[in-house]
Amino acid sequence: MAPRKSFLGFKRGAIPDRRRAKRSASSDRRRVNRVKFRRRYAASRLKSVGEFTWIASRLAIVAAALVWGGGMAWHGWQDAEFLRVQGIRYEGDIPQRLPASIPIREGVGLFSFNANKLEGEAVRRFIELQDVSIGRGLDRTVVVRGRYRAPVAMLAAGVPTGIDAFGVAFPIPRGRAAAPGLPVIDAPAKERANAVACLGLWERKLPAFFSVVKKLECDRMRSFQIELSDGVVVDWGTLETAGAVEKAKKILRVMTSFSPAKAPARLRFVTEDRIVMDSAWKSREGGKIVKT
Repeated sequence: MAPRKSFLGFKRGAIPDRRRAKRSASSDRRRVNRVKFRRRYAASRLKSVGEFTWIASRLAIVAAALVWGGGMAWHGWQDAEFLRVQGIRYEGDIPQRLPASIPIREGVGLFSFNANKLEGEAVRRFIELQDVSIGRGLDRTVVVRGRYRAPVAMLAAGVPTGIDAFGVAFPIPRGRAAAPGLPVIDAPAKERANAVACLGLWERKLPAFFSVVKKLECDRMRSFQIELSDGVVVDWGTLETAGAVEKAKKILRVMTSFSPAKAPARLRFVTEDRIVMDSAWKSREGGKIVKT
């Protein structure tokens, strides 16, 4: 039986076959293009990796050469005869054992030591030193300068011990004597800085009170007892910088109107604004407070 024709005269099934052939050809072209693209992409990646590897290897070689050359130059710099220490000079406040603790000797490289590190170690080892400086001179001489801490108060201890403006306790160096009349602090380490700060406030803002302070003593409850001239003892309570000047002014007003008949004559703060005194006080017509 002959194939039937459509109303346009084409054989049935001919058009779908042509469409399938076109789709197949298009699919083949896309497949070929994908393969070409993948090959080009792979080739470009290989080229990029190769270029990167080449550059990285050259940079590594250059870096290694620079490190090696720098090391050789540094060693040559250190071993150069004109860069050796010719002498060591000590100036200022120098503890007796400090020179032996600094590992700098004549003949070593002028730049073979870390000056900042040695300065920090010296201050930590010798607490009486406030600072140490180590410098290099043009004449290849190393200069070591030291400075002792300045005591603003004395610590109640078996050996002469000062306290600086930061509350750090340190032994008074041999051959040195602290300034006479410094207040004595008998307090735990964590309370000393606050006590020194209050002393500084009184010295700057109320020197009349600072001049009669003899001792500051703290108990385990952080309550301070302040001993003044003429046997006056003040039960201060908690010693804080806030309000320290105002409370000291109240003490001065009391001591201007009254004088101790016998020692100890006690004053006690019951509140921040109220002071009570014991029976050891007597009235007076004013007068100047003199430290004894």
